[in-house]
Amino acid sequence: MPISQLKKTSLIIALFFTMLLMQNLVRNMKDSLIVTYISPEVISYIKLYAEIPLGIMFFIIYTLICNHFSPEKAFRYVVSFFILFFFVFSFFLLPNLTFFLPDKVYIDSLSYNYPYLKWFVIIWGNWCLVLFYIFGELLTIVLCTILFWQLANKVNSSCDAKKYYPLYTFFGQINLIASSQIIYWVLAKYQMSYQSYLTKTEDIFQLLTIILCLCGLLSLAIQKYIDKQYISKDIINNQVINQKNRLTLHQSITTILSSKYLMFIFFLVFSYGVCVILIEGLWFSKAKEKYPLISDFMHYHATVMLWVGISCIGFSVLGKFVLKYCSWLVCAIITPLIFMTLGSFFFVISYFQTSIELIINYQALSIIVFLGGLQNIISKGSKYTLFDMSKEMSYIPLKEPIKTEGKAAVDLIGFKLGKAMGAFIPFFIFTLYPSYNYQDIVLQLLVFFLLFCAIWVYSVKNLSIEYNNLTNYKNTIIN
Repeated sequence: MPISQLKKTSLIIALFFTMLLMQNLVRNMKDSLIVTYISPEVISYIKLYAEIPLGIMFFIIYTLICNHFSPEKAFRYVVSFFILFFFVFSFFLLPNLTFFLPDKVYIDSLSYNYPYLKWFVIIWGNWCLVLFYIFGELLTIVLCTILFWQLANKVNSSCDAKKYYPLYTFFGQINLIASSQIIYWVLAKYQMSYQSYLTKTEDIFQLLTIILCLCGLLSLAIQKYIDKQYISKDIINNQVINQKNRLTLHQSITTILSSKYLMFIFFLVFSYGVCVILIEGLWFSKAKEKYPLISDFMHYHATVMLWVGISCIGFSVLGKFVLKYCSWLVCAIITPLIFMTLGSFFFVISYFQTSIELIINYQALSIIVFLGGLQNIISKGSKYTLFDMSKEMSYIPLKEPIKTEGKAAVDLIGFKLGKAMGAFIPFFIFTLYPSYNYQDIVLQLLVFFLLFCAIWVYSVKNLSIEYNNLTNYKNTIIN
């Protein structure tokens, strides 16, 4: 590898690492906070009635920013906003929850008197925590799915992507191991420091937020350097020349609907969003039963994160050989097949929890939580490597501005709508039957899970045909 290419690759890997470190710390914090302080059942209501509107609003704002500034400046504005929000939450909102939130007795009374509206009342009664969860969800999508890969797609050709994307993923996902070790260290530091449960939670979140903010500032510095050194003047000039030709919000959405190619990418992202929400709802409910305290839940979540990192390393090595010796289709279809197989097994085992306990004379909850974690480890390892690499490669043959704004529309709206659909299914059942929990709806979730896995596989197969036609056409023109 030439020295200039080695330097560029090292900088991109460092940027990926710091952004993923932010993402993984926030993911652990937001999931642990909502699941233990409120309930895993409330997540479907948050995603449907809060995440969707804010996600669409963010996309509108992001599109407006892109219409007035370069993607590189948009990167810095968005990352700076997230750094500021998480700092304000951990050092201002969280220590003063009793001041900002309604009285808990009053919230419990309303929930009891209006059972069909109880989850909406609970969301209002915990709006600070819900807001943290929502922006945490936005960050996990925006940082890497949109901002990082837009930059990577801009400085790499299709040929470079096959060489270096597995390398980016390999080194980038090592941060999952680093993230878990950071969380272990923080939890151990405050394990016996205070008797107050809330005070310990505040200290844990504040220290993690300091680390998160430092990673954010470092990512801004690296991105700024890459912008100056490797975003060519031709690209910048083209951005200025084509500024007036940028897609509006309406044009971006119309482009997705009118492009069969983008629609197939949309359904990839959409189907993944549905499937992961259906599985995680049940898994989190089981994990909370076993780990009711936030520190215990964070430790368990960090352990799963550690093994996801190890899984990612294995899949990154596999991805390098798959991209080299196999087709795009093989790389893209592995993830939905893994989701379908392991996810179905997890649902079935959960459904027969009581029967398993009678047969083996052992508490099945520990087995189910282990299997849920194992499913997450293998599925996410494949998603973060094979799925992400193949999806990002599918954008490279597209022209600007569709590559930038079409990607933002597909990834953000598609993933949010997928999560909304995944949330709507349990939401609808919990609204009709307020006393139900996830254990009561396992079979219904399994049916919908298999349906969307099938849509995922169908979309991969059809996108493969379109991708091969487009890349072959471009290669023919070049030759």
